[in-house]
Amino acid sequence: ALATVGYGRVQLDLDAGTIELPAGTRLGLGGIAKGYGVDRAMAVLLERGIEAYSSGQKALAAKYGAAAVARDADYAHAHNFLGVVYHDLGDKILARKAYEAATRLAPEYAGGWSNLGLLLRQVGEAGRSKEAFERSLALDPSAAVAHNGLGLALHYLGDPEGAVPHYDAALALDPGFAEALYNRGVSQMHAGAVQAAAQSYFRALEIQPDYVEAMINLASVHHRHGSLDMARRYYEMALGVARAAVDDRIMLHTNLGVTYVMDYDGDRALAHFGGARALLLQQ
Repeated sequence: ALATVGYGRVQLDLDAGTIELPAGTRLGLGGIAKGYGVDRAMAVLLERGIEAYSSGQKALAAKYGAAAVARDADYAHAHNFLGVVYHDLGDKILARKAYEAATRLAPEYAGGWSNLGLLLRQVGEAGRSKEAFERSLALDPSAAVAHNGLGLALHYLGDPEGAVPHYDAALALDPGFAEALYNRGVSQMHAGAVQAAAQSYFRALEIQPDYVEAMINLASVHHRHGSLDMARRYYEMALGVARAAVDDRIMLHTNLGVTYVMDYDGDRALAHFGGARALLLQQ
């Protein structure tokens, strides 16, 4: 009898959008609400989608998400999950469509508004991003990610000083939120609070030692204030991080070269300028 028991034996055809049960298996509806079988099928689709997404199989996760939406177009969480997958795959058009469907179907769902706010900022709609994060926080004031997102939206709207209290709120909720520390540093820099910005970058690095962007910005603070040894220390640290992008490496070599020019060390300056040129030629 056990051979016919368990949701894992459900056969999913994602292309056809169908679910088949092995011989001898059936959905038991006795004693429960009439729609349970459909709900369980939806749960299976989303569970397998999350498993695929967590294991890096994003295209497969998108298929499961699309199948879930096809099965019940009114289920907001299926749209939100599909939006997350499309967003991570870089398809902002489909991600936006999915997030907007999720927030339309479940306007009380704070996570959907937060996801939509992030995407809207990324596509340059900072004003609408701000509105989405405000909606999210009105529903769930304890969401550190939404406070961080609202801070970013305000920064991009030209209000770095107004952004800082939202990063502070995010950090009060999650003291280990390195991205919020980094973002606070950027807003503090733009607001003219240079020393406070340096402290934010430093704290971000204490939490996430391979935070390349924090290293670069902290180096820039020291560079601007003539602390060339400290600037070089952080530029070189950033160069040593494997995930540093090629464009960042070009900039780092160039800036290191400039610091050595300022110290009249022509040989080291030329070595770094040469490193920048070699990377440029490889592109």
